[in-house]
Amino acid sequence: VAFIIFIIWAIFFAGSANVIVKTNTTEKTANINVKLDTKADEVNVDTMTVPAKSEEVRATETGKAPATGTKDKGAKASGSATMTAQKCSGNPFAIPDPVPVGTGISSGGLTYITQETASFHGTGTSGGCFTYSANSSVSITAQSPGSKYNVNNASFNVAGRSDVSANGSASGGSEEIVKVVTQSDVDNAKAKALETQKNAKDDLKKTLDKGNYLPIEESFTTKESGVIISPPVGSEGTEVSVTVTMTSSMLGVKEDDLKKIVDKQYEQELKDAGAGISDYGFDQARFTPD
Repeated sequence: VAFIIFIIWAIFFAGSANVIVKTNTTEKTANINVKLDTKADEVNVDTMTVPAKSEEVRATETGKAPATGTKDKGAKASGSATMTAQKCSGNPFAIPDPVPVGTGISSGGLTYITQETASFHGTGTSGGCFTYSANSSVSITAQSPGSKYNVNNASFNVAGRSDVSANGSASGGSEEIVKVVTQSDVDNAKAKALETQKNAKDDLKKTLDKGNYLPIEESFTTKESGVIISPPVGSEGTEVSVTVTMTSSMLGVKEDDLKKIVDKQYEQELKDAGAGISDYGFDQARFTPD
C-alpha cells in the first residue's frame, strides 16, 4: 500500500524543476604549424609531428575525338628544266658555278626541287652579257602534291642564283585529300578521358572518412603516369584515341592526434583562463601546404 501511494505521489504530486546553465564561449583562430609524416607511428607534440595516412587511387580512361586536320596525299608533279646562266661582269670566260641538287626553283608561286646538279659548259655567247647553257636538263619534282603543279614550258626563278634562269615542264600532279590527326584533336580526346576522372578527389575523401581519418583536401595531388595516343599527330585517320592513366593521392590524419597538438599549443593559455576546449572546429579547418 505504501509503495502504491509513493508511486501516485511521485507521478502526480512531486515537484519538478528545469535548470538552465549559462556559459560563456569564445571563438579563437588557431594558426599552428604541423608536420604530416606518413612514416610516423604516433604524434609528437614537441616536434609538432602528426602521423598521416596517404591514400592513392589510379585510374585509366580513354577519350576519343574526330580528326579535323587534312592532308593532300596526291601525287607530286615531276618533269625537267633547262638552265642558263648570264655573266655581265667580271671575267666573262669563267664558267659559272653549278646549281646544286636540291635547289628550289619557282614559277607562279609554285616551288619545285631539282633532283640533279646543273653544270654549265663552254664559252658563253655574247649579247651584252655572256650566256652559258647547262650541260643537260635536270629533273625536278613539285614541293607538294596537286594538279596545280602541272605546268608546260614555264619560266622559273632559281633560289639564290639571280644569274640563272630556267625553263621547263612538269606533269602528273594530283589531289587526294585525307583526314589527319592534329594536336587540338589529341587535346580534345584527352579532355574527355580526364572528365571521367573528376571524382577522384571525392573518392579519396570517402576512403579516408571510412578509415576515421580527417581528409586534408589541400594535400590532393594528381599526375599523369602514362598517355597513349593512337594514331599520333600528323597520321592519317578519322578519329584519335587518347588513353590516360592518372594517379591521385590525398593525406588524412586522426582528429585525436590533431587535438593533442592543439591542446599542447594552448595548454598554458587555457589553464590561466580556467577554461577548456568545447569544439576543435576541425570541420572548418583549412590547411595550407608549406
